[in-house]
Amino acid sequence: EPTRPPSPEPTRPPSPEPTRPPSLEPTSPPTPESTSPRCIVGNIRIDDGGSTVVDVEFNYPELEPLPSDWVGLYPCDDKDLKPPYSYEPTLWVYTCYSNVCRNYPPETADGIGNFTIDDNTLPGYSSTPIYKNIAQILSEQPGCYRILLNRID
Repeated sequence: EPTRPPSPEPTRPPSPEPTRPPSLEPTSPPTPESTSPRCIVGNIRIDDGGSTVVDVEFNYPELEPLPSDWVGLYPCDDKDLKPPYSYEPTLWVYTCYSNVCRNYPPETADGIGNFTIDDNTLPGYSSTPIYKNIAQILSEQPGCYRILLNRID
């Protein structure tokens, strides 16, 4: 291959300071996506009747649970909001699930439990027009969702 012709402009002059030597220690590994404890887990499944349900397990007794704590289903993209997950969830229920337990005595919440979110048993308090049930989510807003444990401030 023939030699290329010289560039029309001169090259930059050398920098006045020498470059830094390499660091002695390697850089730290990237931080995992979440550093908070896993206090809630949700699993989607098809029940015996053919309906899609979400099994929820929670375990957070060390975080001083309250009866007003609740679980929300959020689109995964809501993590990019400022602040993250600041919109209303697509679906929500109290951790006691079937009751409006917000004003129960604090000692009634132990922070350990499980329930199944099912359109057939979805509590009336979470069935307002701004929220969706599982069937509506599947037909109108399918996609990635995250389940988060929330507290009323």
